[in-house]
Amino acid sequence: MPTAKVRACHPGELNWLRYYSYTNALFRGREKCECHRNSARNLYTENRIYINAITNTTLAYFQWFGDSHLPHGWDDKLFQGTFKSYQSSCPTGYLPNSNKDRAWKSSVATFLRTTVPRLKPTHLFLQAGWWPLKRFDKNAWIEIARAGSEAVSSTRGKFVWRTTPTSLSTMQNLIKKGKLKAVGERYSHGVDVTLLLQNGVTHLHNSDCIIQYFEKRNGESSTFVDKRHLSARANVALARDMMSELIC
Repeated sequence: MPTAKVRACHPGELNWLRYYSYTNALFRGREKCECHRNSARNLYTENRIYINAITNTTLAYFQWFGDSHLPHGWDDKLFQGTFKSYQSSCPTGYLPNSNKDRAWKSSVATFLRTTVPRLKPTHLFLQAGWWPLKRFDKNAWIEIARAGSEAVSSTRGKFVWRTTPTSLSTMQNLIKKGKLKAVGERYSHGVDVTLLLQNGVTHLHNSDCIIQYFEKRNGESSTFVDKRHLSARANVALARDMMSELIC
């Protein structure tokens, strides 16, 4: 028999429910995952908080899909930064039946100014990925850069922009379209990285260059599962480089 907690919720797509449940279980109770996906209803949410009291480590991931999905969630406690006491009303991969709409939705800059500082981050990473960014003009990027800088000011932390991991074949197509001059040129899906660095971003992680080096050694099929998403091996290589360069 399903518990009352599960009966009060509805599941997302089965493959995503399995993915969220499996990845959440790997952290053995230390991660809180407000995660749900239902493509038919255009619902995409993945907000994760990992807290390890033994090592005094907190890691957070909040999903942002460019124009499509701004930072959002189904529980105000996450937006208010009440992370340690946060308990989801539904299991991982489920969504409350009572919530007809998101409990909170925020612009990227507002989210960086209000929620992120409560985590007191020593490192803040931001990446646009491949999502559409037509709503983000020059002023919006300046505001985001300044908001991120403020978010790490209390800890004198690092605010890092990650460029977009890009396959060599995609780079060649971008060159043909006139969006790049040469393979190896820094690429961040149309974002003016120089503008970000001038207005608050303190460090740049060249994910695109690192992944292209990995691809040259291992081949595209071992690097990407499709033209956008990295394989597990490539993700591990990217994370190791990021850790050694910026954290450890």
